[in-house]
Amino acid sequence: MMKKPKVCLITPGHIASNPRLVKEAQALDRAGYSVHIIFTQYLGYLSSQDRAILNANTNWKYSVLNWEKRGILNRINRVISGVLQLFSAKLAPLFPSPYFCRLVVNRHFFWQAAEAAKVKASVYLAHNLGALPVAALAAKVNKAKLGFDAEDFHRNESTDDHNHPDFKVKSYIEDLYIPHVDHFTAASPLIGEVYKSLYPSVSPLVVLNVFPAVPYDSVSETGTTSLKLFWFSQKVGEGRGIEDIISAMGCCRKAQCELHLLGNVEDQYKKALEAEAVSVGIDPKQLYFYDPVPEKEIFQLAATCDVGMATETGLPYNREICLTNKIFTYIQAGLAVAASDTNAQFQLLKQYPAIGKIYRRSRPETLAQILDFYFENKAELERCKKNNFRLGQEKFNWESEQERLVLSLNSLLEPKRPKLLKTNLETA
Repeated sequence: MMKKPKVCLITPGHIASNPRLVKEAQALDRAGYSVHIIFTQYLGYLSSQDRAILNANTNWKYSVLNWEKRGILNRINRVISGVLQLFSAKLAPLFPSPYFCRLVVNRHFFWQAAEAAKVKASVYLAHNLGALPVAALAAKVNKAKLGFDAEDFHRNESTDDHNHPDFKVKSYIEDLYIPHVDHFTAASPLIGEVYKSLYPSVSPLVVLNVFPAVPYDSVSETGTTSLKLFWFSQKVGEGRGIEDIISAMGCCRKAQCELHLLGNVEDQYKKALEAEAVSVGIDPKQLYFYDPVPEKEIFQLAATCDVGMATETGLPYNREICLTNKIFTYIQAGLAVAASDTNAQFQLLKQYPAIGKIYRRSRPETLAQILDFYFENKAELERCKKNNFRLGQEKFNWESEQERLVLSLNSLLEPKRPKLLKTNLETA
């Protein structure tokens, strides 16, 4: 029997907070690859979700380092790695070198690199920039292929200031390793384009931030008294456009809206949002807060609402060109979409105008017009919701994207197989 090729997927943190890695591992496992994952844990609630994922995927092998704030060894590890990272962060902008920069983006670089080298994989796939130096070193040691998944445009992930230490360190890491990548995936067409412009040697394959098709008709009946708006992320915080939603609710002429927010939220920010609601004439009781839930439950909660809020601000630049799992979750769950006019979202809705409507960033009155329209035109809202659910079933789902990913990796490891060149959006 032919030995299955081994693939090693690497992320600096929890697998539960990296759904792209989990979906990719599942797809490769089903395609006959032997899967090994390297990750670390530092938050208790996510560690329990990690265990649930591993228990559901018993074929996987994995290496994990726990550095939660409990247990003597964990605490020692946390302190030592934190000191090394802080020391490196001070020196890296002044004296750029692989040693310092690798520790800035991944405090557990040395542990992960040692574990990855032991795996003896055919290909190492880095998820998140902190995993790229790990995968590159292991691929070099084992004479294997190197892959990188660019879910974001990392050098502009936190800042647009080219003199900022974060920009300098991430640019250094990208310049050092990306030209040597054999397999490059990007989460949006524009992210792929900008990396291609920087590194002409790479050929980005767009793998969208979608989930498996929802196995049931999730479209909820539109309410008659209020329009239910939905927004989610791991963290409910500033700079994500939530304030614009509340301002728009206050600007509405007709629409009575509820805003449902899913994710971790600090009490101080929650109170600030409630105060913002009062200032624009909205009852704070119209804001609903939910703690993080597993992926399947996100869809169940989303499906009880009417309009998904894709409120990207475009700052920093990464937010201008990314397509997050938010907008695709809304489509797959059968919600109409109200999207800010970032380049990536404008491009998507230009190609698929039935998905929803675009509003102008920092112009809440333009979002209010959309909310009023959907509130007053229930039949159009229903058509939009049903169209999006169907689109999620037929096109924007992981079943479609994983096929392209697996074919691409097959062609990498077996060059005689033809490569898949067009993106899901291009073939629409």
